[in-house]
Amino acid sequence: MDIDKYLAKINCGHVKDVSLKNLTTLQTSHLKRIPFENFDMHMKKPIEFSLENYYDRLVNQSRGGYCIQLNGLFGWLLKNLGYDVCFVPCFFYNQTLKDYFELPIHMILIVSLENRKFYVDVGTSRIIVEPFEIIEGKIQKRIYGSYKFSVVDENYEFERKSNAKNADWTPLIKFKFEPKELDYFRHMNEYVQTEKHPTIFYRTIAVLNIHNGIRYLVGNRFTEIVYGENFEETRIDEILSANEVRLMVREKFGIVMNDIDLFEPVDNLHIYFESSIERKK
Repeated sequence: MDIDKYLAKINCGHVKDVSLKNLTTLQTSHLKRIPFENFDMHMKKPIEFSLENYYDRLVNQSRGGYCIQLNGLFGWLLKNLGYDVCFVPCFFYNQTLKDYFELPIHMILIVSLENRKFYVDVGTSRIIVEPFEIIEGKIQKRIYGSYKFSVVDENYEFERKSNAKNADWTPLIKFKFEPKELDYFRHMNEYVQTEKHPTIFYRTIAVLNIHNGIRYLVGNRFTEIVYGENFEETRIDEILSANEVRLMVREKFGIVMNDIDLFEPVDNLHIYFESSIERKK
């Protein structure tokens, strides 16, 4: 695997010294050039657990991936650049059911730098654009909203509050600082490709950051959100035909698929929510 080719892929060939500024540049550039996507899962193509496979997919093939692929390879890159990086499993908050998922279905990176610890993530569909210092109670404001960490029952809980008037704090993830070797996530790589990770099992999704904004392609719905200097939000929502989705996959997300004609957009997440609500009755 070629570090220089990976850095060139994310337009960071010059960013090799270890610093918070360079870490931020690496993360933000990565998010703008390699998308989060799960299309192979919905085309019955199992995802092999292998850094070499991830490198070939993300760097050579102009594809994206989900957390284990994206954060796994990005963690490898950071380690080879000299960063102190560890892999940590975490739980997503289900905003519809108002509770965390039962299993850890996400992998994040924690980088120790300048006597501080930072949460780093290039493998999520949430609006996490740059490193966040892991420090309890400190509100960290960005153009995308405000963020903070709390400690509850020995877990770090990471919350976001949007820029909307009277917005509430919304949990995003929780985790314990219990670093794991990459091979620990081999089993997770298997079950996140099943209904145990409903948010990617029941729908096709692609996410790519843009300048001061983010793009989503969920099933047949395309959404683009751009944030202004005064935190105002401009939003585009479009419902597309299957053929329009296939065109947009490459034009808006840079994903190259030789068998794109076989790809069918799907969004059946409501099935999971309806069954979950019924089980809770």
